[in-house]
Amino acid sequence: MNTRNFVIALALGLLAGTLASVVVPGHQTWLQALLAGVIGAFVGRATLDRFQIRLNIENEYARDTTVATLGAVIVLALAQLLA
Repeated sequence: MNTRNFVIALALGLLAGTLASVVVPGHQTWLQALLAGVIGAFVGRATLDRFQIRLNIENEYARDTTVATLGAVIVLALAQLLA
């Protein structure tokens, strides 16, 4: 992974975590939103793969942001349940 892709991944993670924090109430810092988004990307992909769900979104950034946001919502909801 080159530097450009790494920065894009972090930006999408931050965006996904921020969007998820709107859905799941709570007071997340930007670092928590970033972590939720990055971890959420893996959780979202694993969840969609597990249930064999395919998103028909052609734009890869929009698709990746949607998947990461879905995963971040799951991560934040679980974090609140465990807290």
